[in-house]
Amino acid sequence: MLTNYLKMALRNLLRQRGYSLINILGLSVGLTVSLLILLWVQDELKIDRFHAGGDRLYRILANLPGETGVSTWETTPYPLLDYLPENYPEIEDIGAYDPTNQKEFKIDDRGYLADGIFATAGFFRLLSFPVLEGDGADLFAQPNSVAISSDLAGKLFGNGWQGKAVGKSVTINGRPDYRISGVFADVPAHSSLDFDFVLSLDEQHPPDMNGFPWGNFDSRILLKVGKEADAAVLAEKMKKAVSENNEYAEDLDLILQPFERMYLHGAFENGREAGGRIEYVRLFGLAAAFLMLIACINFMNLATARASRRAKEVGVRKTVGAGRGALVAQFLLEAALVSAISLTLAVVLSRSLLPFFQELSGKELAIDLSSWELWGLIAVVGLLTALVAGSYPAFFLSSFRIANVIKGDRSSQFGGSQLRRGLVVFQFALSTLLVVSALVVRSQVDFIRNKHLGLNKENVLYFRTPPGASEDLETFRTELLRIPGVQRVTYADANPLSIGSQTGDPKWEGMAPDDGLLFHVMIADEYFLQTMEIPLADGRDFSPLLSIDSMSFLINETAARAMKLDDPLGRRLEFWGVSGPIVGVVKDFHLSSLHTSISPLIIANMPSETGMSLLRIEPGRTDEVLAATRKLFGAFAQGHPFRYDFLDDRYLEMYRSEQRTSALSKWFALVALFISCLGLLGLSAFIAEQKTKEIGIRKVLGASVFQITAMLSREFLKLVLLSLFIALPLGWYLMDRWLEDFAYRVNVPWWAFVLAGSLALTLAIFTVSFQSIKAALTDPVKSLKRE
Repeated sequence: MLTNYLKMALRNLLRQRGYSLINILGLSVGLTVSLLILLWVQDELKIDRFHAGGDRLYRILANLPGETGVSTWETTPYPLLDYLPENYPEIEDIGAYDPTNQKEFKIDDRGYLADGIFATAGFFRLLSFPVLEGDGADLFAQPNSVAISSDLAGKLFGNGWQGKAVGKSVTINGRPDYRISGVFADVPAHSSLDFDFVLSLDEQHPPDMNGFPWGNFDSRILLKVGKEADAAVLAEKMKKAVSENNEYAEDLDLILQPFERMYLHGAFENGREAGGRIEYVRLFGLAAAFLMLIACINFMNLATARASRRAKEVGVRKTVGAGRGALVAQFLLEAALVSAISLTLAVVLSRSLLPFFQELSGKELAIDLSSWELWGLIAVVGLLTALVAGSYPAFFLSSFRIANVIKGDRSSQFGGSQLRRGLVVFQFALSTLLVVSALVVRSQVDFIRNKHLGLNKENVLYFRTPPGASEDLETFRTELLRIPGVQRVTYADANPLSIGSQTGDPKWEGMAPDDGLLFHVMIADEYFLQTMEIPLADGRDFSPLLSIDSMSFLINETAARAMKLDDPLGRRLEFWGVSGPIVGVVKDFHLSSLHTSISPLIIANMPSETGMSLLRIEPGRTDEVLAATRKLFGAFAQGHPFRYDFLDDRYLEMYRSEQRTSALSKWFALVALFISCLGLLGLSAFIAEQKTKEIGIRKVLGASVFQITAMLSREFLKLVLLSLFIALPLGWYLMDRWLEDFAYRVNVPWWAFVLAGSLALTLAIFTVSFQSIKAALTDPVKSLKRE
């Protein structure tokens, strides 16, 4: 029986080659893109899911109410590492980590650059990064210890590094006194953390160091709860742990977030999870479902439209005793065969297009045909496609009544016409929605790229100040300014568009007891505002000529409002054990992503604590300045590598996800329109074939080509217009919701809807008219001679 069904399915495919080709091409294209998207989604969902006991692993976050709502910070005070285990026995283990800059490792004059982190010993006990050699319980028992990855060990000691690395000395950024205390397995691809070395975080926070009090939020702390502990109860008990030790943080609450959710659910709004990368997973997953559905609609439409061609076959089969179940099975098998052919082509196309998709998505993916996981995904996609595409046609065709078929009642062949119209509307509505989404996303990305940020980010080169220059910054500045093309030089402790340092420690003259705030803090010198071209709102800039400015502060406009100071100039400000006057208020500039509002900022005049050099250079002289700066850096480097970046490049890197979404959504929209037009081409060809004799009669009676084309196109264009009527308002609503994730955004652009509607309508007209004109030009004699 199955063999017979398969033979019939193959015969029908070969008999209707044109329509079979349209079905297979549409499904193949849709499934290719859907498979690539689902591979990406599958990879995203695996991130950070490999840690042993991951269901008991949490990260600590801080919630602090402010003028614009509750802010959530991923860094918390370092003293929590001791305080929490001592006071909450439910905590089984605790650890912390913090990113650091790329560093150069040298052995025997062979140098290798590596990315790494600072961490406590508990980091390796909490997370499943296996220690291959060394004491995994405490890799930092000795001072100046460093743990390295097996990949870095292979670079430093060769492939046979086992037994050779631990205990050896290594020079890091010119310092020769580090000792390798352990080697850990390379970080898996599905980790949100990526590092090749780990230095001791405890050594960055010595007990006698006055500068890291409870008001400093500078550590990413992780903890694991006991097997019997209730994390929700623990979170409620410990939420006031900081405020109990910091009188100026009374409103601050600690919260716990499962570590497994950190990567995908990293965005917070008013103290609660509010999305993150999961939004892109959902968006791309929805796009994959839409594309599969659009491709399946083509199959359903053409199968039901050509129902009359199968009516006699159904009647005969029922007459000789075939039940409806057998007929449904036959037609589902035909759909499954088309799906199998399309899926096979899709797998081949996916492998060919994978490098292009990897470049677009920024993720290393693989189609491993030996993976059961991949075959499971392919099987699920194929089964869903066969069921969605074939279910309605199968039940529709098997429902024909024998009496109507035998009597030649032709009305049954049009029984699905209303559904076909609905499917065309639905198909084009989805396609138009994707086009609108692509245009709005592109508009927001362009807004981000071109927005004035309150400072001039163009032509700014920055790099870590070399150790040899730290003792004499003015000499290094003078040498930099002698380089042709260098206009200004300043020192700071961070990229001004990504200020990470935060503290709740500041106190100021006129501060009320309940006025505690969290501030971003930037350390800079007297030339920072001039170099970055940040205007003053009030007061003056730091001056190298005034001794009072050896310890003074600038604040931004947001800080002045949050501190409730109508006239902040001259007020004393104190934090981190130092104090001084506020000498100026700077215009607000963006300290971080446009997803978040501008926060209160303090700029402290402490050049010796900066660590970063920023150069404003003349346009068009980048290569010349880089070469000279590299040479000068080498004279002060003391073994440190010259690693540089440009402020505008780093700014665009912050929005890499949005740029990739823009590029991918453009391709999704184009594919959706292509599949929709392919289905419309097949459907219009069938309708024209059905009306061959009508067209012949109309031509004999004097109808022009234009009139016949208009007659055949009118109904389809009505359906497309109806789809636009549905898609455009829905698109406005959905994209307005998406833009709400940005504190600074465009208004939903009206031209995106005009362009999307015009594009969909133009392509529909072209597709339908092509077939309509072809039918209208047919010789009426040929159309009528069989009558």
